[in-house]
Formats: sequence, C-alpha cells, structure tokens
Amino acid sequence: MSSCSQDLPVFDRTILLTNCGGDETLVGEIEGLLLAQLSVARRSLREVAPDERMGIAHALKGTARSCGALRLGDLAARLEGEPEAEENVASVTEAILSLEETLRADLACVTGAG
Repeated sequence: MSSCSQDLPVFDRTILLTNCGGDETLVGEIEGLLLAQLSVARRSLREVAPDERMGIAHALKGTARSCGALRLGDLAARLEGEPEAEENVASVTEAILSLEETLRADLACVTGAG
C-alpha cells in the first residue's frame, strides 16, 4: 500500500453524515448496506477474473468515496486500473476488512450495543 493511501482515513463519518443531510438514521441504514456490499466484494475479489475485478473495484471506488471510506476508494481506484495485480487485490481486501471492523464498531456505538 502506498504511503498516500495509508494517510487516508479508513472511515470519515462526517463525509457520510454530510452526504445524508445530517440524518443519523439514514447513516445507520447506509452503513448496514455498505457492510453487506463489502462482504460480497471481499469474498469475490480473489475468485473472479481481472475484468470482473475491474467492475467490482469500480463499484467499490464510488461507494467508498461517497461514504467516507477514502482509503478503500483510493485502493479500489488502483485495483480498477490494474485488476490483474495481486498486490492490489490484497490491499483492497485488507482495506475492506478494516472498514468492516470500523463500521461494525460505529453501528454498535450508535445503537448502544457497544
């Protein structure tokens, strides 16, 4: 992972909250949907051909950036450009795992389960 990507936050909740017009309920719903999408993407990335990886990476890039997952957005853009590079797959997978952990913790705090 480049130092530029490492400097980006795993998750900037203020971006998502701003994009949701300050609606905390909507933020929680989007976090749940994002967790589902991330799980599918993570399981699929190593199993699909590079052209399919490109499509997954493109979807992740847009979703991640609009939800405040800037590190994943940056790494997904790199994977989209070089879908055959296994180090890009590994970096995106690692970023997904970090984001999943962060989102679960955030959801637990918001719902009072944590």
